Amino acid sequence: MLQFQLWKKLLVVMVAVLGIIFALPNLIGGDDGAGIDFLPGKQINLGLDLQGGSHLLLRVDVDAVKQERLENLGETLRRDFRSEKIRFSGLAVANETVSLQIRNPEDAAKTQQIFTDLGNEYSVSNDGLTYRLAFNEAGACCDANTHG
Repeated sequence: MLQFQLWKKLLVVMVAVLGIIFALPNLIGGDDGAGIDFLPGKQINLGLDLQGGSHLLLRVDVDAVKQERLENLGETLRRDFRSEKIRFSGLAVANETVSLQIRNPEDAAKTQQIFTDLGNEYSVSNDGLTYRLAFNEAGACCDANTHG
């Protein structure tokens, strides 16, 4: 059996007693703390979430989310076109679409491949060398009529 020196046993007991004394305000005190002023510790102030009084209502600004996603799409297209060395102009995000114009008709196949690689969230339309991308049903994550 282990034998500890007396001073080590007393030290452990003293630390435990001090811990209990400092924790007492949380066990016996109310909100006002009356009658516990003689105790050395303060009562812990719990936040609303720990008191059970927190209620959050989160709302999504659907238009802002769509706009941000379209701007991200524009930056992705800019990066992809530059890495494929496809010259383009007029990259713009407006009216819930991303539009751009490629300068060389021979780059149309590479352009279509980039659009295909984006996934099925966007519908692509073109008028000659001018392309427009917009959200389709699969990409419209946050329709104003849905709640999520």
